[in-house]
Amino acid sequence: MIRKTSFVAAMAGLVLLAAATGAAAKSIKDVHGFEPHFVLPPGTTMVSVKDLGAVGDGKTDDTEVFKKAICGDSPRSIYIPAGTYLIREQLRYGANAGKKKRTLLIGESVSSAVIKLADKAPGFGDPAKPQTFIYTRHPKQQGEQNMNMFLYHLTIEIGRGNGGAVALNYHSNNTGAIKDVVLRASDPVGSPGHTGLACWDWEVGDAIASYLTVDGFTTGVSLTRIGNYFTMEHVTVRRCATGVEGPTFCIRDLVTENCGVALRSTGQTVLVDAVLKGSGPAAIVNEKGGLLARNITTAGYATAIASQSPGGNAKGPEVREYLSDKPVSNWPPAPGMGTTLNLPIEDSPELQYPQTGAEWAVMPAQGDISDALQQAIDAGKKTIYIPAGGVSITRTIILRKAVERIMCAGVAMVTCKTGDEPIFRLEGGTAPVVIVELFYTNYGSKTGPGVLQASPRTLVVRHGSLSYETAPEGAGGKFFAESLVSYITCRKVHAWLRDMDTESGGPQARNLANEGGVMWVLGQKTEDFATKIRTVDGFTELLGGTYRQNWDASDFQRTGIDPNDPPPLFEAVNSNVSYTYVSWGPAKAYVHLVRETRGSETRNLERSQAGGGAVLFVGYTKRPAP
Repeated sequence: MIRKTSFVAAMAGLVLLAAATGAAAKSIKDVHGFEPHFVLPPGTTMVSVKDLGAVGDGKTDDTEVFKKAICGDSPRSIYIPAGTYLIREQLRYGANAGKKKRTLLIGESVSSAVIKLADKAPGFGDPAKPQTFIYTRHPKQQGEQNMNMFLYHLTIEIGRGNGGAVALNYHSNNTGAIKDVVLRASDPVGSPGHTGLACWDWEVGDAIASYLTVDGFTTGVSLTRIGNYFTMEHVTVRRCATGVEGPTFCIRDLVTENCGVALRSTGQTVLVDAVLKGSGPAAIVNEKGGLLARNITTAGYATAIASQSPGGNAKGPEVREYLSDKPVSNWPPAPGMGTTLNLPIEDSPELQYPQTGAEWAVMPAQGDISDALQQAIDAGKKTIYIPAGGVSITRTIILRKAVERIMCAGVAMVTCKTGDEPIFRLEGGTAPVVIVELFYTNYGSKTGPGVLQASPRTLVVRHGSLSYETAPEGAGGKFFAESLVSYITCRKVHAWLRDMDTESGGPQARNLANEGGVMWVLGQKTEDFATKIRTVDGFTELLGGTYRQNWDASDFQRTGIDPNDPPPLFEAVNSNVSYTYVSWGPAKAYVHLVRETRGSETRNLERSQAGGGAVLFVGYTKRPAP
């Protein structure tokens, strides 16, 4: 049955909340058994703030040193050793120079590296005039070109008497991450800050915040200018009047404690795993758009969900699955199958950093590093570091032996010239998990897939621009992707994808493809026209997608796409799928939303029938085995 809906026009809101009863947000240590501890590799181009003169004793004013590090164009890979660094002014990326995108700010550990706004800092005291402490966008940086902003393993603290302080105003485009970060007020009850994490600038996203704790603000997380997508995972918000608010974001594993409202939705939101504890009329307030809630646990609230949608309120305290509007489909779902596909979820693997300089294999910062990189791998090195600089790779690098991590400096744009061959090929080896992180291919690169998985060993590719394909030898393996600009072609693997930016347009363009496997997607943002997810003989669950069509007539002419008959947004061939999504202008929109084939019959869910999206599209006849 195809049902026309009205709530998903243009930027109509959509909230998905899917949680495991009794779930709790976790730190990296809770999930993986260790706290990340980053030791600076020898010979790196990364700059330590202590080398610039910072003291970090919690008493000395380190403002000018941090302004030198953060407010200029360079350095763009900045290390914060253990210490408490007292700051009295705003730190805004590139404020004293031009542009400062592609920046990595990395602490020694979240428990030891603290950047603290001094008590009663000038300009931060008035809640009616909020002022940002750390701001990741240059004042004149165009809102869709602020690429690749990363913050790892640190704490940002707001001292007493700063009621107008916004701890972090974060902006990034295409990829970016806040990972293993704490935002806290020194006195969370007596002297809270204004906002913990704010995304208030135009067109922030894609980006991801994972393993984030916010404690002691009027608002914990505030997202107000999201036209693309923002993804969050393992988020804890404590002692805030409002936990999370805003449109167009998705969350997996949200825990709120002592919040008046846990989540206030004004647009499209996805939440997976939530325990919401506080006191007030409703844990979740749905002010606009749709809401899908699955296995939400609340405590202390009169109502779990307050919504003015056709689905009404949900009393709680536990909500197994709630739809604010009826699902749409091409075929009427079988009894008991008008719900989300509910695929199993696994966390992306994590590895501890080397704890001595000798454990790093550091590549040259200039020239062709192909031979040095392969030699380090074949010599048995586990962790390889590629510094920022003018480096290139000209032949396929085989990931074998004991290598378990290849990490770039966060801003290392690597020129890759491997022709039709992959940049990296995963083959057999002794490491059960291999991670490629912060690797960006430079403009002008000519390659096949960024990583070809030719082994069933587990592969993780995150925070970069590497594409991926499965070779026949990789069937049966696991693949994890996080915050990538890329295309992904999975063949008979189990894949978990988070915060995907697939901007490849055209009639034959590859975006996300699942051939004979299981694919779980938390957050996808795209532009242009192409089929964004194609599933053949597989299982695919999409929890939150925003599809923005920004092509003009010249783009259609260039690619040969008929603007009146473009490819479908989604395609499923003899597969089992469920989607939660919205598509919108500002240019010509998708005509065909979901093209689904079962056996010899094909049906289309058209925009004219279903509006711009769905609180839930159901397209499956069976659930996968656990």
